[in-house]
Amino acid sequence: MKIKAPYLLIIASIIWLIPAVLISRTGFMTRATSWDYWRIIGAVLTFIPFNFFIFARIVKKHTERIKSYGDTKQSITKTFDLKTYIIIVFMIILGILLRRVFHVHEAFIAFFYPGLGLALLIAGIKFLVAFFKK
Repeated sequence: MKIKAPYLLIIASIIWLIPAVLISRTGFMTRATSWDYWRIIGAVLTFIPFNFFIFARIVKKHTERIKSYGDTKQSITKTFDLKTYIIIVFMIILGILLRRVFHVHEAFIAFFYPGLGLALLIAGIKFLVAFFKK
């Protein structure tokens, strides 16, 4: 299926926003009911590397590439490159393994998932902002 290239930014946004909501929700719904200082610090320490060193680079790279297509029609598979699709699949598999196979402690989920979810949320928002700036 081919669509005008700028709409790939909306698809990219959706690809990041859906897991952002699901992951954040899982983190906030853990049995650790209070937001103690350790949970806040852990979430911030998770957020920083994912937001600034991983997702910000991905957003910038793909936004520039998608904008370079102009208004031409592109396949929706061109939303990301193969490397990014591999990263997405790896993160999904790792998340499933951590929770279902390795049964990581809920304390880890309680701080890691909100930090990761917020970083994903910001990445999704950046794709939307890039679309509306177009």
